[in-house]
Amino acid sequence: MTANRLKMNTDKTDFIWLGSKHLLARIKSKSITLEAVHFPVSSVVTCLGVQFDSQLTSISHVQCLSRRCFYHLHHLRSVRRTLTTDSAKALVHALIASRLDYCSGVLYHIKTCHKDTAVSFALCCATHNAESGSLCT
Repeated sequence: MTANRLKMNTDKTDFIWLGSKHLLARIKSKSITLEAVHFPVSSVVTCLGVQFDSQLTSISHVQCLSRRCFYHLHHLRSVRRTLTTDSAKALVHALIASRLDYCSGVLYHIKTCHKDTAVSFALCCATHNAESGSLCT
């Protein structure tokens, strides 16, 4: 990296072991050293807004996405009376539907039990809000 005049940003660098439960249980190393910098092994890392866990199950990403969507739904609900229908639709799309669309390909492989989480509820709310102009209660 130094030959290309690049420097590692230790504040933004995470290290994660990927594998099945059984393979991860055999790994004893809890840290790694690169170029004299010590990094602890993380169980979840974030790359471009998508959270990856060590088994690539997307559970942490779905939970984080759900929290963000419900946060925005809650705040939109509190200001709904002051918005026109068109502005409410625009805000729902900008704050919720766009979050669900961003990197949705990552969620393609998730199990059915995880699809029943709040992400599907948030998607239903966003669709309902855009069609009816009201927010979920």
